[in-house]
Amino acid sequence: SLLDWPPERKSAHPTKLVMAKLKELLITFDVAWSNFEERYITELIEIEASARGLVIAAVEEEKRLKELEAQASLGAGPELEQKMKLQRRAFLSKLSRLNCAANLGWKGREDRGAEVLESSLEALKDKPSSVELELDLERRNGPSLLCVERIVRQVLARGVAEAFQEVRTYIHEVSSSIDAVHPHLCNNEGLVSQMSKWTDSWELALRFMAPATLLQSACELIATIHSSRHAAQSLSSMLEECDAELFVVLPRLVWLWYLAKPDRNIELMLRFVPHHLQNSDGLP
Repeated sequence: SLLDWPPERKSAHPTKLVMAKLKELLITFDVAWSNFEERYITELIEIEASARGLVIAAVEEEKRLKELEAQASLGAGPELEQKMKLQRRAFLSKLSRLNCAANLGWKGREDRGAEVLESSLEALKDKPSSVELELDLERRNGPSLLCVERIVRQVLARGVAEAFQEVRTYIHEVSSSIDAVHPHLCNNEGLVSQMSKWTDSWELALRFMAPATLLQSACELIATIHSSRHAAQSLSSMLEECDAELFVVLPRLVWLWYLAKPDRNIELMLRFVPHHLQNSDGLP
């Protein structure tokens, strides 16, 4: 500052000295600001590249999977089937990292999507034919538990397979507009929506397919409701027309089904009305 200058300099052309000092300070500030801008912009570019890199990695894995599927369309042997299975896992591994970055509600949870997808694809191969269903219905005057279980597995598996295909379609489409992907991945509505759909589909399937008792209980409940249609024709029409009265009758049927065997049916009921089943013994 001017106070630090020697007395002989204070009296000698003060305006020139002040301007010289100001020029020196401005040059120093300008250099510091330029360095700051350079580091700031460089870091922004690195952040964008890192975020979009997750999308690019998923795009590359999806392309490899599509190439293998094109080969399989000409005839797939056990070796190619195994390659496709491994490639699906590789793609879902990249998808899992993308999900963690884009879907804030997903962070910290275990990803078992690849496991559920493979189980679902296997289940879809075991689709009961319409002839099987007709024979089963005629023989029992209602579906058997085994038949219901196969149908439920089919529905869950189809949901997983469709969600997987939808997320693949999105990744394929976004490959042509990578620059439009927001570096803060959670701000990409389409990406977050697809990640959520995929996660919800396999978590739902896992919830009912992993514990066998839960799936069996759900199938027993479905079979019971279906059998009740034959005892009450009005229920049959309600189910077919989705009548408003159905939503008064259906909960009562579920409660009656539960109370018939509370110890056995408690696990499924806890999924429906956990706030009404406080005790571990399953009594309301």
